[in-house]
Amino acid sequence: MKKILFILLLLSFELNAHSQTVGSFNGIINTSNSFEKILEIPPFPNGVPDLAVDFSIGNVSFWGYIELEITGNWWYQNTPGKLTKIFAIGANPDGYIYNNESRVVDAIGEITNNISIGEFKWDASNNRFYIPISHVVSTMNGYTLKVKAFSHGGYSSALFNSIFVTPHYTLPSLEKNFVNFKERVGIGTTSPQAKLHVRGSEGHNSYNPQEDLLHVGGNELGGNGGYAGIRIGGTSNGMYYTSIRSVKTNNYGGYWNNALTFNVVKSNTYSTLCEVLRITSNENVGIGTTAPSEKLTVNGNIKGKKLIISQVGWSDYVFHRNYKLRPIAEVEKFIKTNQHLPDVPSAKEVASKGISVGDTQALLLKKIEELTLYIIELKKENIQQNKLINKIIDHGKVN
Repeated sequence: MKKILFILLLLSFELNAHSQTVGSFNGIINTSNSFEKILEIPPFPNGVPDLAVDFSIGNVSFWGYIELEITGNWWYQNTPGKLTKIFAIGANPDGYIYNNESRVVDAIGEITNNISIGEFKWDASNNRFYIPISHVVSTMNGYTLKVKAFSHGGYSSALFNSIFVTPHYTLPSLEKNFVNFKERVGIGTTSPQAKLHVRGSEGHNSYNPQEDLLHVGGNELGGNGGYAGIRIGGTSNGMYYTSIRSVKTNNYGGYWNNALTFNVVKSNTYSTLCEVLRITSNENVGIGTTAPSEKLTVNGNIKGKKLIISQVGWSDYVFHRNYKLRPIAEVEKFIKTNQHLPDVPSAKEVASKGISVGDTQALLLKKIEELTLYIIELKKENIQQNKLINKIIDHGKVN
């Protein structure tokens, strides 16, 4: 008999619990500090943009957290998914807000493109606290809102009976909600030092990537070189699509001479990483070379539409009165001896040392200006010769 009474009591308990959780939109209040309630958002009409409703909280005290969770279905478009935003609230009646923080914790599915949850506010005109819910599209859709509240001191019980969803009203669409975190986020570390701190392997053994698209930190390329950096794309056989590394070029000394390198995989040689760009610790940049000797060293051709160089020193001094122009006979002698123009580097020098584009342009201009002076002298000589020839001819006619 006792066993039968126990079974009946247990069955009664299960039926009572079921009646509280299923088929009722009035919600469940577990204690005066906690409740869950489901509210229907009035369907938004088709073809009407910039509409919203308010989750109205009333003019009550609430200290704790409120969670709004919205989902949809198929009506005029796909709207399923989950959009959840939590609010840390400390507020007393008549607009006194002492704490007001919020964070989007879930944003998944098509609903994230249709609904945006705003911030906790005070509406002085209607004497209430509220949170706007914006319909960011103009398509007919319906949504269900689940409200959770958790507090200390009995504030949830007052909130339970005062919340409701208002009718539609016009409101410019709020910005889309994204999952966000207020504090630092650490992956692979319990003490993040930045907004996002990703910590990888610190060993010196080879690392075998597993189809990952991003790897930050660690010695993923292996060896004693102390490699670390970002790898974007990789396969289980060790081939990397793109890699950005910080390289310890002085392996065994106490000094780290770091270089930042950008690497790609040659498409015709599997698992062969090719360095395409390096930035050294002395601020030199190399493309196609691992040892850039200048601020920019390129081992290959450069193609562009325009090159502008700021050049100190130009060649207009050739036209100054005190400039000493070499006699043309002296220039001829120099060319016969050296096989190149005066002041111009030889082919051997260019091959071994290269040339400065700016200095070479200035040098070429100098030679053009010297040629101009030579032509002016020749023109003067030509005029004098013509005068002398004409004078001789005229003298012959008189005789």
